[in-house]
Amino acid sequence: MAVWASQSDLDGTIGNDLDILFTRSTDNGATWTDPEPLNSNAAVDRYCHDGSSQVTTDGMGNWVAVWSSGCFSVDDDIMFSRSFDSGTTWSAVEPLNTNAASDSGDDVAPQLTTDGAGTWVAVWTSHDDLDGTIGPGFNILFARSTDSGATWTDPAPLNTTAVSGSGSDFWPQLSTDGAGNWVAVWQSTDDLDGTIGTDWDILFARST
Repeated sequence: MAVWASQSDLDGTIGNDLDILFTRSTDNGATWTDPEPLNSNAAVDRYCHDGSSQVTTDGMGNWVAVWSSGCFSVDDDIMFSRSFDSGTTWSAVEPLNTNAASDSGDDVAPQLTTDGAGTWVAVWTSHDDLDGTIGPGFNILFARSTDSGATWTDPAPLNTTAVSGSGSDFWPQLSTDGAGNWVAVWQSTDDLDGTIGTDWDILFARST
């Protein structure tokens, strides 16, 4: 499965704004299906700028795609869609960050990982202050699902410096060993209370 952002209108069948397309291969990448729109609103949305897409599977037939979009509200939010038939069809677009209708900060660059045992975790960069509970700068947020992406927990800060940190945190990546251990990495200008410099460094956090 491959997903990407494209301005192609697929011969006039969808709009020419940025949408998320996908294609599938069932012969180890030797051949691929024709591109199709993954976001269900591709034919009717305008100037939504869907981008930063990623797709993940649990290896048991469940697939979840995530991306950022400015279509749901005035700011960018994290969208998702699910497939239970190896990507042949996809569910209607929904916001993954549960505060999408009321938040004012941009949510971008999502990444999604599953342990293959029912837990899915999404991480992304956000400029939202979560109703004043964290700082107004760029932080790393996360949400979890235990029902194959049907529902998600409310966004929460992953970086412990989200309340008092002075730097910006971007571009998270997340991985798990499938045995309960998760590691997130991202780039940051936070000086960790003066213990490191203010240039771009790589930070990490672990969950057991």
